[in-house]
Amino acid sequence: MGASQSDQIKERSLIQIIDENGLWKNGIYNKIGTYHQLNVSGRKWNKRNIKFMIELNPSGQIKYIYDGEILRIDNQRDTNKKLKILTNLEQIRNLKWEGNYGITNLEIGKWNMIWRGEKQFVGGLYNDNGQKEGKWIEILESYWKICQVFFVGMYIKGKQQGKWIYLQDEKILGGGIYNENGLKEGLWIELHKNFDIYCQITIKGEYKNNKKQGNWFYQFNDSSNNKFQKILGGNYNKDGLKNGKWIDFEETFDDELKLLYHGEYCNGKKQGNWNIVKLNYRYSHQIICCGCYDQNNLENGFWYELNRSQRNFSHHVKCFGQYFHGMKIGTWKTLIGNKIASMGEYNQDGKKNGQWIHFSNNTQFEKIDVFENFIEKDQIVYFGEYKNGQKQGDWKIKEGKKIIKGNSIIGGGVYDNQGLKDGSWIELWKFKLSNYIILKGFYKKGIKYGKWDIFLNKNKGLERIGGGSYDFEGMKHGKWINLHDNYNYNCQVFETGLYNHGIKQGKWDYKTINFYEHDVLTYPFWPKDSFYKIAGGNYEKGIKQGKWIELDENYHYQHQILYEGLYRNNIKQGEWEILDHHNSNLQKKGGGIYDEEGFKNFQWIELDKNNKKKLKLVEYSNGKIISEEILQNKI
Repeated sequence: MGASQSDQIKERSLIQIIDENGLWKNGIYNKIGTYHQLNVSGRKWNKRNIKFMIELNPSGQIKYIYDGEILRIDNQRDTNKKLKILTNLEQIRNLKWEGNYGITNLEIGKWNMIWRGEKQFVGGLYNDNGQKEGKWIEILESYWKICQVFFVGMYIKGKQQGKWIYLQDEKILGGGIYNENGLKEGLWIELHKNFDIYCQITIKGEYKNNKKQGNWFYQFNDSSNNKFQKILGGNYNKDGLKNGKWIDFEETFDDELKLLYHGEYCNGKKQGNWNIVKLNYRYSHQIICCGCYDQNNLENGFWYELNRSQRNFSHHVKCFGQYFHGMKIGTWKTLIGNKIASMGEYNQDGKKNGQWIHFSNNTQFEKIDVFENFIEKDQIVYFGEYKNGQKQGDWKIKEGKKIIKGNSIIGGGVYDNQGLKDGSWIELWKFKLSNYIILKGFYKKGIKYGKWDIFLNKNKGLERIGGGSYDFEGMKHGKWINLHDNYNYNCQVFETGLYNHGIKQGKWDYKTINFYEHDVLTYPFWPKDSFYKIAGGNYEKGIKQGKWIELDENYHYQHQILYEGLYRNNIKQGEWEILDHHNSNLQKKGGGIYDEEGFKNFQWIELDKNNKKKLKLVEYSNGKIISEEILQNKI
């Protein structure tokens, strides 16, 4: 992903975009969300944070803006209705709901979900009062490509009733019962917040009038031996509050970084000593961080914390320092393994002050022995000064073998007295050892403007590989060359076309190189003039129209799959083909028919979700799978 539009967003902040009742407030607001990026091997999607903006205007229009591009425009008919903002980038780009409104601006009749231009057999009916009625198929809040889980059950006058189940690929994962008042009752199996193919965690226990009661258990699938393991979480009291000793699973728990929190609750508040524990092979527990909570559920005293922005598996990036009733004070140190890598000061108000060193979230540490001198290894840091919690003055981005002395300055710029970027800046996009991508251009009070260039650092120096211009409002305008979201040496893909004040317009092309295994290994990044067109199509005011060739979401050197067909107002229509694009050669591997509404119909040959090398024959009726079988043919 590219750099964010503004630096006004503070880490881990939740910017209020609605009032206490969840109602509409006009203006432009910053927001923190998530996206997923395919790793270099093409085998795993890594979760990343993203900073973007939303604009709410008096007419009920909601604009989602990321790095000067308008990704989505929604229209809320009733601005007195509770506002729901999407924070998942895949949903912002790909999720739509289609249906009708009544004269009172309430949803009525049949509503269906559209995902990546394809209408789904997902949704249900609204009655004349705008209430959900009858059977509904809903999606999880975290729904995306590898978390296509549905919540299925009945509504009566807008209240969930009876049995509801979590469903994935026709397999029941969990669920429970809603009583006549729409409250959870009895035994429930729920899904972990981070549930996907890398985090197969369910949580099991009893409800009474929507309050959790008694012991609740975690169950998770260990990918190392493909077995389910059961762990007691802890106990809820009669008020539905956690009490006594508990084991909590970390929100970002997955099959590579298994983190647990172990400590004690008193009426729902953490108390006393808590440990952050890593679940190792054969389920041995390794304490990696710890600290103490006071009686008000606030951190107090000295703490070892895990740096949440660094998910590194060979080292744990930790922070060590003191809390005073929930507020950081004094000197805090950053440690890699057991070595101090940097430090900085918090003032009496809990705000950063003076010189600070930050490790880049993009830094990919080498797998070294933590007992060696870490600071002799390649790394990247941000170096500058804080004043009362705001970055001020000159900040440098450094890369080299020592943190402060002898570093190579590869970027940076100036923050004004309001903590906003101003003037000329060189920013980091990706960093990995000797190859990294930088962005070079200008800010005016935190907003990008004018020409920005994208450079790839090679052994022979910098090569310009993309870029374009921002208008006076910080929106992309005119001709641009963007890097693909998953750009790396295994996915050397650009997109090029025109923006009109942040909205894609006209012809857009995707370009790549001829991939050969020996070239990828010996010459990781090719010159820009080696690229040729493989895909693309036309936009009309940001909406796909006409003939398109699209890249598979997993597109990379070993998985060069394309899809070719027609769009009408962002909805897929008619015949679509699945193509295997091996360098300049194209082979048809499958496909099928979309009807006029965008539903898949009749027989399709498509990729198996669980094994992209296999094909399957699927029979559809209005988007619903009737039958499917795995074919012998392989990609």
